[in-house]
Amino acid sequence: MAEHLFKQILTRSPNRKAAGIVVTSASIGMYDGASASRKTIEVMRRRGIDLAGFRAKQVTPELIDWAELVLAMDRRNKKAVINMLPDASGKTFTLKEYAGNDSNPDVEDPVGRPIEEYERCADEIEEALVKVIKKLFA
Repeated sequence: MAEHLFKQILTRSPNRKAAGIVVTSASIGMYDGASASRKTIEVMRRRGIDLAGFRAKQVTPELIDWAELVLAMDRRNKKAVINMLPDASGKTFTLKEYAGNDSNPDVEDPVGRPIEEYERCADEIEEALVKVIKKLFA
């Protein structure tokens, strides 16, 4: 969700810097080629984003090294990234931590829950991404 929400927000941004930001995502837990869940596809469709062809990819040390900024959904994933490439610790944050929410830095995974939890999760991610973009453009 985060990658596509981020791209959507950047596309709508009037700031010229937005066009220069490259966004991708990778997973610690999913395997290469996994499709998005039915609930994720539906929630994103409601937001005007088509995930029907989405396929997950695994995070790699090379991808982490390539990135200027790594935003994980929770502290567990952040730790996994840093364990994979310790030199990335200075550029790796949870999404909400980077957005300024240190008191609750984790985005809770909605897997296995009702679609309303997927909606809540997408709202939470989008709210944090808006703050991230303001920080990037400051």
